[in-house]
Amino acid sequence: MTADTTSMTPAGGAGRGLPTRRAGDSPVTMFLAPRTGGEAPPQDPTGCGNTGESRSGETAAGFSLLETVFALGILAVIAAGVLPLGLIAVTTTENQGHLMARSTEYAQDKLEQLMVLAYGDVTSDTRVFPATFAGGSGLAIGGSLDTAAPVALYVDYLDINGNVLAAAGGQPANWYYQRVWQVAIPAGFAGNAACTQPNPPGCLKQITVTATVRAAAAGGAGMIPRSTVSALKSFPF
Repeated sequence: MTADTTSMTPAGGAGRGLPTRRAGDSPVTMFLAPRTGGEAPPQDPTGCGNTGESRSGETAAGFSLLETVFALGILAVIAAGVLPLGLIAVTTTENQGHLMARSTEYAQDKLEQLMVLAYGDVTSDTRVFPATFAGGSGLAIGGSLDTAAPVALYVDYLDINGNVLAAAGGQPANWYYQRVWQVAIPAGFAGNAACTQPNPPGCLKQITVTATVRAAAAGGAGMIPRSTVSALKSFPF
């Protein structure tokens, strides 16, 4: 059986990119004739810009050294303006975040330590850990919340890790946290003379503790972290 040699090129269509079949080709073998110089390039049917044409003649553009140096200079100017804000943010976070939280925690610890004493206890010493039954003020009426002028027996000191420091000879050199407290008769009971007695029925004592830090972190400006907590203790509890 001889191969079909009939040409599929219409009259006048040779050389224009139309499919042809030549003698000896299989009936299913097809190819595209090359384009002549005056014909338009093939269109991309997918719309992705891939026409199969070579783009080796194009060159990639980049940044010059001068442009890079100029961009880095702008970045350095912006960073110099933002850096002080970052330092302020770090200092504020340390002072009003970490140190304030620690001060509140230590003030609460001291308040709970005083609250477990008996209402009429006037001798227990809570300036040491563990507390002793003598040598202190217990819950005797007195004390002050002035950290600059603390009252003896109503103040203790902690190191940077929160450990109680011995303060028999006065303020320790390595203290970091200071706690002062005051025991008073609340305003509503202040006129009752019986409430000043060791075990008065129906009376209250107000216990207030203030804890502060020796210095603000990193020399930060503003108030030194300071926390105050208070509670009422009733007789006989």
